[in-house]
Amino acid sequence: MLTTHFALSNELDYLQNFLVQNGTNQWNYLPEDGINQQFKRLAVGADYCLIAKDGADFDNPDEVTTFDKGKFETLTIGRATCMPGWKWSSDVGQPLGKNFCDVEHVGMVISGCATAAFLDGPVVEMHESDLFYAPKEPHDSWVVGDQPYVSLHFLGASHYAK
Repeated sequence: MLTTHFALSNELDYLQNFLVQNGTNQWNYLPEDGINQQFKRLAVGADYCLIAKDGADFDNPDEVTTFDKGKFETLTIGRATCMPGWKWSSDVGQPLGKNFCDVEHVGMVISGCATAAFLDGPVVEMHESDLFYAPKEPHDSWVVGDQPYVSLHFLGASHYAK
């Protein structure tokens, strides 16, 4: 059974230290001061962080949003499954009348590869086992290669594809 709670201060400390210690990767390009700024927002209640324990059952999601080449299943966390050829701007954004995603994401890639391109320039690839953070800045994303891309979203799931 999945249980959730708002992160306690010691859990936020652990998460912040984990991100700082592991540094940036191909997707999480936030420097230490960016991580610290985000956690200051959490500390004053400007954002929130949910902690999920005991696993999740994606065979029985709370909500499923489908699109031509994939789907997004939501529990407390979200799981994106995107097929080769999927692109956010056309498969998700177009039906919503949006050119770019403006949802903030924190997540982890389970399998496959996707590219994210920010309107202000950075273009990054996300690979299996990468942890990632995407700020609210406008960005597009697409599957790279011929394998499905699967990622878990710990922040932003409730706003994805809406």
